Amino acid sequence: MTRLINLPNFTSKKIDMIKASKMLHKALQKNASRVFGDDSYADSETFIRLTDDKKGIHVGFESCPHHDWGVDYSLGGYPKSYSMHENPQDWYLEVYWGFDVMFYPNTDSEFPTLEESILD
Repeated sequence: MTRLINLPNFTSKKIDMIKASKMLHKALQKNASRVFGDDSYADSETFIRLTDDKKGIHVGFESCPHHDWGVDYSLGGYPKSYSMHENPQDWYLEVYWGFDVMFYPNTDSEFPTLEESILD
């Protein structure tokens, strides 16, 4: 199984949800380039967008050779990057179909409905 490398550290200091999602997306783009040996895969195989309810941010790496990376990542399989049990953030991760993650605020009242422009 191909493991993801050089993932951001979300365990040692607080990082806002928008910045964190962009950091993870950038790391996934670098992993896509490394895995496929071609920078064009960075944009075609990874994405960042708002969740359907516009309250979270959906980050994905669709054809990652580590097929269930989203499950592994969100449940603590990369403890130097994210820990669901010792999470200092005001957001958490949910898995989406095994190969994506969604960033959500800890409470509905913390964040209003998000606008697409935050991801620019």
